[in-house]
Amino acid sequence: MLFLKMVAEGNVTVIAETLQLDRSCRVNLNFTEEDCMAMDDGNHSDVQKAVQVYQNNFNYYQGLTASLLPILVIFLVGSISDRYGRKLPMVIVLGGFIVYAIVYLLVILNPSWPVEVLYAASLAVNATGSWVVFNMAVYSYLTDITTMETRTKRMGWMDAVWSMGRPLGTLLGVWLYRTLGYVTVYLWARAVLGWDVSQYSNWSGASDIFHQIGMVVWVGMASSYHLSDYTVAIFGLVSIAIWNIVLASIVDPCMWWLAIVATLLGAPKASIEPALRSLITSIPEKSDVGKTLAFLGLMESIWLMVDKSVYTHLYNALIQSFPQINFVVEGAISSILIGGLILLKRDSERLRDDNALRPSGNVIN
Repeated sequence: MLFLKMVAEGNVTVIAETLQLDRSCRVNLNFTEEDCMAMDDGNHSDVQKAVQVYQNNFNYYQGLTASLLPILVIFLVGSISDRYGRKLPMVIVLGGFIVYAIVYLLVILNPSWPVEVLYAASLAVNATGSWVVFNMAVYSYLTDITTMETRTKRMGWMDAVWSMGRPLGTLLGVWLYRTLGYVTVYLWARAVLGWDVSQYSNWSGASDIFHQIGMVVWVGMASSYHLSDYTVAIFGLVSIAIWNIVLASIVDPCMWWLAIVATLLGAPKASIEPALRSLITSIPEKSDVGKTLAFLGLMESIWLMVDKSVYTHLYNALIQSFPQINFVVEGAISSILIGGLILLKRDSERLRDDNALRPSGNVIN
């Protein structure tokens, strides 16, 4: 089920941003279809800038709904899942994603509708809790059926199978584009590299697959050598920081090869998620896992809202001079988190040593 969900998400993602760009350009900004089709050719920079700024603002407000609405439902759903099971929240969220896809289909079939109609899709899926509730339910269920010794490895395998659906869905979406006419190329890739459909899709799909393989290999090695979850997470964050630094160094289309270097150096980056979730679920009793992961989902939603705000304003301000600013910000945040995890690892080892030295029984005089 998780694999098929990601195939569907990858497929929808392929059309989503180009559909949004098309409506922002043609309907909201009233550029001609010819100008919109040619805005990435280097001769229509005014059109490209206007559309990207409008699109970035649309993404910002869409991101707010993706953060605020799940915050309102996550704690309630966390408690309910602890009491009544994990499957009902999953089914409700999947229903929201179906409505999301239907709204996008209706917008495609009505070329005169403005991009703001797509807010209805965001509201439909985020009112169910979206990925925050779905992830909470999935990881809570896995925590229920695993032991501490196998949890990180099992979560790593699940994340790999789950996430592998996205690149396959992207490839399916590319085929649909060639048949029906829509595909996504993210704002940074369009502005800096000038990539077309096949170039972006090949890199994106290969990167996703390579990162999942890298995660499985790294988590498997860590399990074999009995490395702590802290170590797995730290290496994942180091990989994320390096990946962002390399991508931030790309300032010209002739530097496309650095995107491949970033993919290779960022191989273990996906391991951060199973490692952190395994660490977090090792603290509470199993009856409270849903509440704990709900709180984690809340923090992720709040961070997404902050991240969207920072990225939107920085990207709009630096779109002409340094559009890769988001990679610099993410790399800096990863470096801070690395330091925090190192301190937590040291404190954990100190506490473990203190407990080992503490007498286990009462002393009788």
